[in-house]
Amino acid sequence: MPIQTARFPSNWELSSTRATEVTRRLIERGIAPARVRAVGFADTHPRADNASVEGRARNRRVSLVLMETR
Repeated sequence: MPIQTARFPSNWELSSTRATEVTRRLIERGIAPARVRAVGFADTHPRADNASVEGRARNRRVSLVLMETR
């Protein structure tokens, strides 16, 4: 469902802000910045149908991908 507010003109800004906030919190709690990356997907990777309140709630998420260190 498209968003359009002064703070978030589109789902891209909303998604990127969510990802950035999680990244910032992880770094504040001691995760090395080189190990963290923020990526926003806006409305391009839904997990559920946006037609229902429940579906929209499921789509408001942040996914963490853990990679092996080199």
